[in-house]
Amino acid sequence: MHDAASIAFVNVREGAVLDSGPDLIRQASIELTPRTAAKVASFGGILPAGQRVYIANLGGDDDGIVETAKRLTLEGLAPMPHIVARTTADAQALDRLLGRLAGEAGVSQALVLGGNNDSPSGNFSESMELVRTGLFDKHGFQRLHFAGHPEGNPSIAPAALNATLLCKANFARSTDADVALVTQFLFDAKSLVEWLHGLECQGIDLPVHVGICGPSNPHTLLKFAISCGVGNSIKVLRNQLRNVWTLTRPYVPNEFVRDVVAALPTLQNFAGFHVFPFGGVEKTGRWMGQGGDPRAWG
Repeated sequence: MHDAASIAFVNVREGAVLDSGPDLIRQASIELTPRTAAKVASFGGILPAGQRVYIANLGGDDDGIVETAKRLTLEGLAPMPHIVARTTADAQALDRLLGRLAGEAGVSQALVLGGNNDSPSGNFSESMELVRTGLFDKHGFQRLHFAGHPEGNPSIAPAALNATLLCKANFARSTDADVALVTQFLFDAKSLVEWLHGLECQGIDLPVHVGICGPSNPHTLLKFAISCGVGNSIKVLRNQLRNVWTLTRPYVPNEFVRDVVAALPTLQNFAGFHVFPFGGVEKTGRWMGQGGDPRAWG
């Protein structure tokens, strides 16, 4: 699967050929909210045609999710909205949202999440409960992604996390849809590689899209990392930010990307990067378009 000489990665499941670091960043997906999307006059020249764009769903704004998806589709991008169990009222509400996304915006892919609410606002509490309704099949969704947690989840025991991943791997073998995992952003490549190897040992062969941060203000990034519950790798970030010089420059994940690329020959599940644009969609898109060249941050 890997050419050790060029450290190229061929993702057979998704049909993409990815070269080392710069190409991996150019081919990465990106995430935004309806609110941040509204601040972008045009995505042309910022994101390449066909790029996968996750639409974060904070709950209570189905209209915003649908309108953002419609706009992304019209601008030649591939919207992938978050569908969240704990903020979905019932099967009827899920049916309406998926129907609108498919019918009005041509959406055929989604990131299906359990959600972070302590208690569900409706009838669902886990991502697979949404899938078992059959409504994604009904509305022609062809790709479903789920969350992966390389550093664990403070609200879910490790054994339970492994059980859910095995469940999703089994689901992937029983469906015609393309199924993959996408992770929270992290900063420690070693913990990521160990987790990916652990998946392989358990027979979990789902492709994994690894979360990274685009160029970001260090102080802002640290705040987001703490609020998002980033695990042990936050120590790596803090160590990097101890350098006074780095505090005057945007954080870029160059070291993390280099370490992951170096490990590619040993990884079977790695499917690419997913970028969180804490420094802004436009600046992050420019950075991605230049293959992660730090000079793109201006």
